[in-house]
Amino acid sequence: MSNLLDKASIILTPTAYNNGTTLCVKPSDGTGDFDFSRATEATRVNSQGLVETIGINLPRINYEGFSYDGSGNVVLDSGCGSWLWEPQSTNLVTYSEDFSQASWLNVGSLAITSNYGISPDGTLNSTRVQFAGSSNSLYDTIPHAIGDTSSIYVKGVSGETLQFGAGANVAAGQLFTLNGDWQRLDFNSTGSAIFCVGTFLSATARDIEVWGAQLEQQSYATSYIPTNGEANGVTRNQDVCTNGGSLASINSTEGVLYAEIAALVKINPSGNITLTDGTGNNRIYIYYLIDNSISVIYNVNSTGASINNFSLANITDQTKIAVRWGNSNVSVWINGTSVLSNTTSNFLPNTLNVLSFDKPSGGVPFEGKTKCIAVWKEALSDEELTELTTI
Repeated sequence: MSNLLDKASIILTPTAYNNGTTLCVKPSDGTGDFDFSRATEATRVNSQGLVETIGINLPRINYEGFSYDGSGNVVLDSGCGSWLWEPQSTNLVTYSEDFSQASWLNVGSLAITSNYGISPDGTLNSTRVQFAGSSNSLYDTIPHAIGDTSSIYVKGVSGETLQFGAGANVAAGQLFTLNGDWQRLDFNSTGSAIFCVGTFLSATARDIEVWGAQLEQQSYATSYIPTNGEANGVTRNQDVCTNGGSLASINSTEGVLYAEIAALVKINPSGNITLTDGTGNNRIYIYYLIDNSISVIYNVNSTGASINNFSLANITDQTKIAVRWGNSNVSVWINGTSVLSNTTSNFLPNTLNVLSFDKPSGGVPFEGKTKCIAVWKEALSDEELTELTTI
C-alpha cells in the first residue's frame, strides 16, 4: 500500500487542517488542498474520547472505535479518526445539560443532583437522576414530530434497563440496556410524543447520570449540539468541503479516483464525491443510494453517461471504492473485488482539475465519514486495485 500511495498525485486523509482548509498529505505545497466552510461551531469526539467543540470554519476529525482498559476508561489515542461531514441540524431541547431548569419536568418522585460527575466532555457537569421506583420519568416539554430523533448520553449500572424516547407518563419509547459506561441512546419517533427518560416499560434502572440531551428533525442522531436556554434551539450548519486538486495534480486521460468512506445513515444518504473539470460536462461521481448501494457516474462532454449501482452489505460500514479510467475502459473496484469493467469510446479530457465533496452547479454536499480520498494520474493494474481496496 505504501508504494501505491507514493504513486498518487493527491491524498487527503484526516491528518491536518487550518481555518477554512483541509490539508492534503500530497501534494505538500498546498496546491491540492480543499476549501472548507461551516458558519457555526460544532462538536466532535477527539482522540481522547471526549466530546469537544470545534470553532467556526474548522473541519472535524471525529474518532470512534476506541479500546477500553479494565476499568472501562478509554485507552487514549486508540480510536480511528475520519473527516466528519454532516448536514445542518438544530437541537430543539432548550437546556441540553442543565436538567434543573423549569423546562424539565418529572412524573413520580425524582432526586436531581446537578454537577454530580464527569460527563462525556471531561468536566464535572453531569446530572444524577434517582428514580423512586417504576413509572417515573424526567421529560422535556418540547414535543416530537413523526420522524424526529431524540438522543441523550446516559451512564448507569451495567445490565439495568432504561426507557428512553417518548411519552411522559405512558409506556412509550424504547427499552435500552445500560453498559456501565457513558453511552449515547437515540430514538426515532414514529408519532407525536415528548422527549423522555424514565422507568416505564418495566425498566430496572433507579440511579443514572445524564448529559447532552438532543431533539432534532433528522431521521438519525447527528453530533451533539449544546444548548443553554436559547428559545429556538441551537443550529449547527452544514460541513462543506470543496475545490481540492488542480490541473497539475489531476489532468490526465487515464487514472484512478479512490475513496474510503461510510454513510452516516441508511435512509436518505446524501451528497457526491466528484472529480470534474469544474462543470458537469466531464465527470466521475460517487454517491450513496438509499437501497444500501453505491453509484458511479462516468460522463464525457455531457454524453456517454454510464450509471452503475453496486449493492453493499451496509452503506454505514467502511467502504473502499476505486474508479479506473483509460485505455478504452472504465473499471470499478469495491472492497477488493472487481465489480465493473466496461469498454468505452469516450475518453475523459486532460482538463480535470477539481476534486470535491459535492456536485458542480449547486449539488448536494457529501454527508458521511471519510478516511481517505486519493487520485492517481495513471491507470493502476488489477492487482494494485485489489490491494488498494481490500478491507
